[in-house]
Amino acid sequence: MPFRAAAPQAAQPAQPPPAPRSRGLVVVAVGLPGSGKSTFFRRHLAALGLERCCQDVLKRREKVQAAVDVILRRGGAAYVDRTNYNAPQRAHWVQLARRRGAAVVVLRFRTATDVCAQRCAARRNHEGGLDARNPAQCARVVNMLQGKFREVAAGEGFDRVVSAEDAEAALRVLRPLLPRAEEA
Repeated sequence: MPFRAAAPQAAQPAQPPPAPRSRGLVVVAVGLPGSGKSTFFRRHLAALGLERCCQDVLKRREKVQAAVDVILRRGGAAYVDRTNYNAPQRAHWVQLARRRGAAVVVLRFRTATDVCAQRCAARRNHEGGLDARNPAQCARVVNMLQGKFREVAAGEGFDRVVSAEDAEAALRVLRPLLPRAEEA
C-alpha cells in the first residue's frame, strides 16, 4: 500500500498560556501601635480581598499563625496586623509563607513615636485595649516597643519591603501579587 501524506491542517491560533495560579500572599504589617496598620487595611486592602489576622483580636501569635495558614491553604491573601518589631517576630511569617509556596511582603509603617502614642491615647474601645482608657499605658507601650524595634533587613527573606506612606505606590506593588483564581 503506498504511503499517503496527511492532508495539511489549518494552523490553529496560538492560545496564550493560562496565568499561573498564585499560591497565596502574606502581607506583614510592620509598625508601632498607632502607626496606622489597621486603618490602612480597612481603607485599602479589605476591598482587595485580603483577610486581616490581628493579634489584638486573636490575642496570641500562634492563633494568628493558624489563621494565616488556613488562608494560605485556600490560596488566599492574609494581612498580618501586629507590630512585628524585629527579625525573630517577622521570621514566623516568612517561614509559613515559604512552607505554603506563597509570596511574603512587608508593609512598613514609619509613623513618628510621639504621633503613635497620641493616636493610641485618642482611640476609643480599641481591640487590644491600648486606648483612651489608659493614656499613660499608651505612651509606655509605644516607647517600649520603639526601643525594641529593628528595621527589616535584606536577609530576612521577604520578597519585597513596601512603604505604607504612599498608599497608591504600595497598592501598585501589592495588586499584582494577589492570588488569582484558576481559569475554568
